[in-house]
Amino acid sequence: MRSLLVALGLFASTAFAADAAAKPKEKGLTCSTGRLFAGNPLHGEPQERPKEGTGLLEDPPLPHRQPVISGAQLITHSGQEIWRAALSDQKLHKVAGTEGGMALVTGPCAKARFANIAQVALAKDGSLFVSDQAANAVLKVTDPLGEKCAVARWAGAPKDAESGITPTRHPVTGNADGPGAKALFGTVTRIALDAKDNVYAYDEDNDSLRKIANDEAHTVTTLVKKLGEGSTRMVSLAFADGRLYAWGLDGSNLFLSAFDAEGKKTQVLKGRGDLFGGDSSSSLTPGGIVALGGALVVSLNRQLYRVSPGGEVAELAGDGDIRSDYEGDYDPKVPHPAAKLQLVARSRTTTAGLNVYLDVDAASHLYFSASFNNAYVLQLDCKP
Repeated sequence: MRSLLVALGLFASTAFAADAAAKPKEKGLTCSTGRLFAGNPLHGEPQERPKEGTGLLEDPPLPHRQPVISGAQLITHSGQEIWRAALSDQKLHKVAGTEGGMALVTGPCAKARFANIAQVALAKDGSLFVSDQAANAVLKVTDPLGEKCAVARWAGAPKDAESGITPTRHPVTGNADGPGAKALFGTVTRIALDAKDNVYAYDEDNDSLRKIANDEAHTVTTLVKKLGEGSTRMVSLAFADGRLYAWGLDGSNLFLSAFDAEGKKTQVLKGRGDLFGGDSSSSLTPGGIVALGGALVVSLNRQLYRVSPGGEVAELAGDGDIRSDYEGDYDPKVPHPAAKLQLVARSRTTTAGLNVYLDVDAASHLYFSASFNNAYVLQLDCKP
């Protein structure tokens, strides 16, 4: 995620001033309208994958689990495949991977395979970092848009595994720092990149934040040994203003924490749903996080919120209703005011939050990607 265009999310050095609550209310980022950008949420999970050259809005749609904007290209993935589409013609072309049995195969992109991609993040040179939560590895895809496209292990999973991987059986698990080739993870899920392309990963099984240095050995160190006080889950990461931000659930509480280069924590927010104007007893499903326009944008219960540097929360998009289907005569294919968008994700409480990804582009468009009958992407027009 960088959080995918990290330069858009610069925070002031006074971000965590103690008297933030006494300051005038911050206007900050606003979004006007949102429209369907990719996928078809009314289609249902496709049984066939799209052919080369299929449009972003054509059927059968690609399961867009996550949007990544790389210059004039959209990069997305379906769990086991990575695809791209030029924003000019919006036609899909496969980059790497094959749907089918779960496997980890490195090498040229035409033959490479992934077990279950959790997240893709964009490096400064256009390369892609990939966290594979089933293969338990962080991979790097070089030249993803060119003829020399190749997938290589960056850290974890010291060897390829062409068989035997399942959602509950990973090829290699553990908790070991050191050179990337020897480092071990429990389950590596969400990732974020800093300005030097160091990778930060959430290791779910070990409840830790791991740093993978952009050095010759891809050295892995544990930045934070235990992220939460209770049962930590649904964690998403963003990097901005020299800080790593973690957004998720700690026990029954939402949390948004910031960590400096040494792992020292500053608590931005922690509490129940009433922090966001809701019912403190309601179920909570945090999703993606991204930096945009001097603020953080977070997903919660299928609604988007702006969180200011001082911890002030404001509604950004979504009509506020939690649903597992579209209601009334709502048509997701036409533009809607941001405040009236029905942001629908699957009603699986254990994964609904993790099915939401956020991203931004250079024109301050905000992208919301969620899993419904079929994963889809909305594009929101926003103004810092």
